[in-house]
Parts: sequence; structure tokens; C-alpha cells
Amino acid sequence: MASCSMLTLLLLGSPVGSAPMASPIEDPQWKLAVEGFTTSDVMPNSDDSGPDQAAFTRFEISSAARIASQLKLSFGLNTSLSRYQRVGIAGFEEYGGVLAVRRGSSQLVWEAGWTPARIKFQDDAGRAEFRRIESTVGLRQALPSGIRARAQWTYRRDDYVNVFNIRDASGPSWSARLDWRPQPIVTLRAELGGGSTTGRTARYSQDERWVSGGITVARGRWKLEPWLVSGTQRYPEAEATDSNFRRRDQWIETGIRAAVTVHPQLTLLIAGTLLDQTSSRHDRTYDVRSVRFGFEWFSPEN
Repeated sequence: MASCSMLTLLLLGSPVGSAPMASPIEDPQWKLAVEGFTTSDVMPNSDDSGPDQAAFTRFEISSAARIASQLKLSFGLNTSLSRYQRVGIAGFEEYGGVLAVRRGSSQLVWEAGWTPARIKFQDDAGRAEFRRIESTVGLRQALPSGIRARAQWTYRRDDYVNVFNIRDASGPSWSARLDWRPQPIVTLRAELGGGSTTGRTARYSQDERWVSGGITVARGRWKLEPWLVSGTQRYPEAEATDSNFRRRDQWIETGIRAAVTVHPQLTLLIAGTLLDQTSSRHDRTYDVRSVRFGFEWFSPEN
């Protein structure tokens, strides 16, 4: 009789009422973003530039697993696509992945990205097409009093093709950011960063510094985010015979983004930006006005 009871348990599984084992990996979560885009100058300084309209899509999928009582591992993939109506060469695709480990209020993040082909500009010599790879390591930390801090380091490499391979360049960049939430509906943000790029030829080596600030006001279903970014770019290694000799670019971008949640899985958004660049090279001075509008569609919450 005992052997029959044991056989019955093996065939039918756990006794009625026992709790099922939890899955070690969480159900995947995804997000789809679709945007329309209009700009006054799609590729500044390009012979084929000017006003244009575009469509952008981005898809992200991620999951997570608890690998120890104090450690949680997150991982995901993403891809984005852009297509322009008039200047078709401005379109490009990007692919990336992210891996993060969280312990308590600390998180270590690694991100990788690949752009198989993108065109920076077009002139009489042809199209300046390049491919890009980049890798980022970052640390995020939640602090008392509603403060969150993050710092990250990125390495990027651009490889050009054809006659433009003299523009090949690579180098690191960094950024540090603080978010402070003094009130439940208000978050203040400050960020600064910089980087240096070493070019195959000295005239394309450059240094960059920038600083930004913004505020997020979220109330009910609405969210409003104005921001300001300002930076400078120099070419310290350019020789006296180079067009970039003593060149200094200074740019400032202002923008505002509004979003409304119309459904737990759907957010509508619109954003406008104004970018103004002045340069010691007069042919590198320009301003660009852009507007984005679209939606973000999320997977159901677990």
C-alpha cells in the first residue's frame, strides 16, 4: 500500500494545495516608441541639407532574475530605426544591449551599441559614411533625501569608408548626473560631462565639455520636462594649415517635452527643441528647430 501511494505522488505531482515553484526569470517586459519628426535642417553643413520630416521607431525588451538574496540581474536588447522623407541618406539603424546588476540601492550597468552605417554629411567628394561601436559602464546610486546619482564612462569608435577614412576617430567620454526630488511632483536634474576623441589625422582630434539642467513636473497623468544644455568643442591638435586650426564651436540647446498617460500601457508625447551653434569657422554656424510627436506603448505589468 505504501509503495502504491508513493507511485501515485510521483505520477500526479505535488499534493493539492502546495505552492508552485517561482520562475527564476521574470516575464519579459517590452516598450515600443513611435515618433514623427520635423526639422528645419536635417544635416547641417551638408550640400543636400534643409527642412525634412522623418519617422522614428524604437523597440526594447528586457527581463530580470534574482541570482542571490541581495543581487538582481537585469538584461535587455533594443533596436531603433529612422527614415527621412526628403534626405533619405540621413536615415540609420541602431542596435544595442544592456546588462545590469543591482544590490540594494546600488546598480552597476553595462551597455553596448552598434550602428552599422550612418552618413554624417554629403559634399562634392561623396557621402561621409561611417559605422560606430560604443560601450558604456555606469554606476547608479540612490541616496537619502530623494537624491539619485549616476556616473558613466563611454568608449566610442567611428570607422569611415572610402575617401573619408581620414576621419576615423575613437576615444572616451564621461558624464555625472544628480537628480533631486524635493517634492513628490518635482524632480530637478543637473549633469555635466566631457570627452576627447583621437582622430586618424590631427585635425579631427577634438575635446568636448558640456553641462545641462532640467526639471520634471509630474502631476496625475501629465508630465512636463523643460531642459537646457550648453557645450563647447575644440580641435587642439589641428595644425596652422588645417581648416580646424584654433576652431572653437559653442552650442546651446533648449527644449521642452510634454507627455500624458492615456492608458496604463500608452503614453502620448510631444517635444520641441532649438539648437544654436556658433563657431570660429563661420561655415559651421547654424541653428536647427525641431518638433517630435508620437507615443510609447508598454507591455502589461507583471
